[in-house]
Amino acid sequence: MVKIFIIILALPLTVVGREEAWIEMFGMKNVPLHAWMGDRAATPIGVLVLVPGYNGQGEAILDDQWKKFTIENNLALLAPTFRAEGMENNSGKGYYYPEQGSGAVLEKALAGLNRRTGVQTDKILIFGFSAGAHFGHRFADLNAA
Repeated sequence: MVKIFIIILALPLTVVGREEAWIEMFGMKNVPLHAWMGDRAATPIGVLVLVPGYNGQGEAILDDQWKKFTIENNLALLAPTFRAEGMENNSGKGYYYPEQGSGAVLEKALAGLNRRTGVQTDKILIFGFSAGAHFGHRFADLNAA
């Protein structure tokens, strides 16, 4: 009797691309930013901005699911790490409110991304989690035109 053993190796699929990180200032606070672009011939036609929940880290949400989405839709990814102190977001002062400076940080980050990579940054999608959704909604309201 011959026994046959089959070994199946399950290797995680990783999405290939390039990532960059830099810091912009928001008042007296550093805002770490992470961008990712898949390896492809075409320059991305827009940017998906992922804004994490309250004081979450942008780089932590740059997972393969989002990377695959951006490859399929020819987009770049951008994820800021905004920080609030105490209850400032509840008093109309924190990064929830783009008019307080966090919106300017995002605009500066998009301009820098365009300058360095050629990514078209005039078309953006914003996906926010919790506090990031507050920011995304208010940023869209301020920039409706």
